[in-house]
Formats: sequence, C-alpha cells, structure tokens
Amino acid sequence: MWAQTGGPGIAYAYRPLEEISRELAVAVVVGEDLGFFSHSGVDPRAIWEAVRQWFGGRRLRGASTLSQQLARILFLSNDRTLARKVREARLAWWLDRELGKRRVLELYLNVVEFGPGVYGAEAAARRYYGCGAHQLDATRAAGLAAAIPSPAVDNPATRSPRWRAREEIIAGRMTRVAWLWELLAAKGAGRLVKSGEPH
Repeated sequence: MWAQTGGPGIAYAYRPLEEISRELAVAVVVGEDLGFFSHSGVDPRAIWEAVRQWFGGRRLRGASTLSQQLARILFLSNDRTLARKVREARLAWWLDRELGKRRVLELYLNVVEFGPGVYGAEAAARRYYGCGAHQLDATRAAGLAAAIPSPAVDNPATRSPRWRAREEIIAGRMTRVAWLWELLAAKGAGRLVKSGEPH
C-alpha cells in the first residue's frame, strides 16, 4: 500500500527488493557503481584518485560506490572533507560485509533521493510516473537513475539538459550489460520483479 509519509512535502514508502523492478536496479548500478558486485564496499582506485586530486588542490570529488553513498545517507553529513571520506569508506566496507550486496542494494534503493522530498524507488515511481516501483520499465528506470547525482535540479520533473543527457547514457549502458541482468536475476541479488509483473 502506498502512503505519503514523513511530513509535508516528503514522499516515502519502503519496498522490499522483490517489489522493485529489475530495470531500476540495473539502471542505478550502471549509473552509479558498475563495479558494485565485484568490490567489497569501496573502490580503492577511485578513492585514491579522488584523494590525489584533493591533495593537488582540487575539490574533493565523489568516487563513491553504492555502499559508500548508503553509508553517507544513513550515518554521515555531506561535508566534502577527507575525514568524512575515510569514515564513509570504513562504514561502506562494514555494510558490505555485514549485510551483503542484496541488502545494501535494497536499502540504497529505498533511501536515495530522486528529487526534492522524494526518497526511495516507490515514492519516485509514484511521483514522476504514476506507477509502482515494480512497474518501472527500462526508460523510466533510466530517468530515475539519472536524477541521483543532483536530484534537486536534475530529475524527471525538471527534464534539464543534464538530466536528459545522463538518462540517455544510462539507457545505453543498460543495453550492454547482459551479465548484470543475469546476475541480478540469479545469485547476485536474488530474484527481482520484472516490470509489469504482479507481486
């Protein structure tokens, strides 16, 4: 059952992974962390590059895996400091080890922001497309995943040029990762609901 909770202007409803379309899981993984199923919560190369650039005087950039993003959402601030990045990496490793990939992915899809006051797959699917998270097709899933980097300004409601470009990139990547579709359908994340499938 859908419910708008969390106060005025906040849309949220938790959904188990089995009630979120496989299309959205694929879109988010290819858009945010293609190595999600092969790393242990952190991508050392990406982190090292981010730190190297920071020491070189540039702003500390993301380079965060899904597990790191989840750690930040659940436990940390959005401060762009080296200390926070270190804490984020440690927590991400712990989350991956203690919860496993399937649970990390489920939590992430339920807490990530897709737009102002729109948190989680179900709320986003309802707000932008008028359907449940289990009904998202590949096009709509790419649209939601494209909102994650800057949900306040780039989302399916704003249809900004940056959002449209990112949506197109994600949609293209989704057609080239047959291995990921298979992994999500099998041992990687357990059975996920296909779009339009009853639950």
